[in-house]
This record gives sequence, C-alpha cells and structure tokens, in this order.
Amino acid sequence: MPLCDSYTWNNVTYAESGEYSYQTTNAAGCDSTVTLTLTINTSSQTEIADTTTGSYQWNGETYTESGTYTWTGTNAAGCDSTVTLHLFIQEVGINTVDGTNAINVYPNPTSGLLNIDAEGLTAIEVYDINGRVVATYGAENKINITSLPAGAYTLRIQTQQGNHIRRIILK
Repeated sequence: MPLCDSYTWNNVTYAESGEYSYQTTNAAGCDSTVTLTLTINTSSQTEIADTTTGSYQWNGETYTESGTYTWTGTNAAGCDSTVTLHLFIQEVGINTVDGTNAINVYPNPTSGLLNIDAEGLTAIEVYDINGRVVATYGAENKINITSLPAGAYTLRIQTQQGNHIRRIILK
C-alpha cells in the first residue's frame, strides 16, 4: 500500500521522504540501530476549466449544463486524488441570448493590462492552461495581469446576464 502524505513510525510522524533511524536495545541486551528508508507520495488536487458547446464528456459522464464538478479517486501513486472541473457550456450561434458578443477584451495579445467592456460586470476569474484559478477580480473594467508568466489564459467574465469566456494571450 502506498504511503500518502505522512507515515508514523516509532511514535514519530514523518511527512517527507528520507532515511530515518533510531537506537534501541534488542532482547539479548545488545545495542541495535533500526533504519527506515521512507518514500512519501502525496495526495493530489487538480483544477481544470473547459468551455464547450452542447455537451461535455468527462469520466464516463455527459454534462449539458455549466457548473463545477468534482471527481475523487486515486492518482498514479495510489494516493487520494481530487479533480475539479469548472465547465462552461456556451450557446451555439452567432447572436447568443446572453449578449456574449457585446463583451470586448482588449488588447489581445496583451502585455498585461487588459480592458474589459461588459455591461453588468460583477467578477472576473483568470485561469491558466491547467485550469487553475490564478487571479480573481471584482467588477473591474481594467485588470493588471503583469505578474503572471507569459502564456495562454482563459477569462471567466461574470455579468448580471451570466458567465462569458474569453481566451487571451499574455506576451
């Protein structure tokens, strides 16, 4: 069975891999050194974000509504693993009911200072390529992401009309 996150040996709990030893006296009265070579595997938590139209297949399930979904299982090391999916399902068509086309994010590509034109803006989340939330903002029409590394990001723009997704490139 894999050791996950920590291991208790000789009434001491270890949370890091390493070699540990202690001195003892055996039944014959001789001094002994007992050594433990320990490998600790860690549990994992991953967040991903994806946008699609229609439906989405994930872990044998079909999703047709936007939302946050969680899967719990074991990772490659056999330890507890939790994956959270932030799913955004968009309407199909050129003119969407929620006014998605009325949202403008510029400049794109950006050097880090972004303007966001959106009526009824309530919040903005910035997701990295692995689906992790790397920045959050309130109802701000100008955001600064210069502290993030260059790359591709997804913006989840929340308005009074609903959620909207925009992809940007930070150079």
